[in-house]
Amino acid sequence: MSEILVVDDEAIITMQLEERLTAMGYRVAGMAASGEDAINKARSTLPDLVLMDIVMPGKMNGIEAAGIITKELDIPVVFVTSYADDTIIQKAKSVRPYGYIVKPFNELEIKAAIEVALFRKAAERDEQKLRRSAPEKIPPGADAGSPAPGGPAYLDLPEIKTVLLKDIFTDLVLFLYTDQVAKEPIFKFALEEGLKKGGRNLFAYFQSTLSKYFPKEILKKELYTYRIKKNEVTSLLPVLEKCTGSLTYEGTKNSLQILLDFSETEEFAEILAIRNLLVSRKETGTAVSGIIAMNIGKIDHSLIKSLA
Repeated sequence: MSEILVVDDEAIITMQLEERLTAMGYRVAGMAASGEDAINKARSTLPDLVLMDIVMPGKMNGIEAAGIITKELDIPVVFVTSYADDTIIQKAKSVRPYGYIVKPFNELEIKAAIEVALFRKAAERDEQKLRRSAPEKIPPGADAGSPAPGGPAYLDLPEIKTVLLKDIFTDLVLFLYTDQVAKEPIFKFALEEGLKKGGRNLFAYFQSTLSKYFPKEILKKELYTYRIKKNEVTSLLPVLEKCTGSLTYEGTKNSLQILLDFSETEEFAEILAIRNLLVSRKETGTAVSGIIAMNIGKIDHSLIKSLA
């Protein structure tokens, strides 16, 4: 259970946050009403994350307190504030926050910000461990212990990719969103790009109006649609097994582009099985690519990590 330190000088706000965070499954490590108090509470409780107001009474504001907490304790800070003008945002960016929420907020915004921040911090710590444990790569012909010519030795780190929308069907992509995100335009664009690529396209969803934009493609069987019923995610697995399996037949040059939107489910084990199937097919050379989309408001960061 992740522990959250709540910092706000308005008692009503801290009480609301404590109630909502507890209902979401977090533990409130403490509450503070000033920058100085926030630092002291963070030092004594060592929370997993701090929700920090910016403008508070005292000699130190939330931005200054966040800078000290982040630098000294390596604890991620998410700002929760009524201020959204450019000057405040620029100052806030200087301490590298893990999120910025403008009041009034709702529960999904808070949960999404917390989960993304915790996931990001966990990923950063994993990378730091890898950097410390990975052996240096030594170029051919270089003596062990001598620095690589032209610069320092580098580590064998995993590849990090940025996927542009226009190149969206080049790999398997995990797309996380909240209920507030207008996902339909993004999905429509993704389906259009998949159809341009050719081959076969599969769109699986719980609820969507996107099919009305592609009547010809559906009729020609260039685009297959599959409606997932709640608590029946497992029914999608044999469909994907059949679709990907047919691509391995001798002489087949088709590719499969998928767009799987798991917006209304908490059936994580089934989603993970689908993810593993697609990854295994891709690793054996099957031409499958596309998007696995999930509502981050329904899952926690540890589950996201296993998907990624």
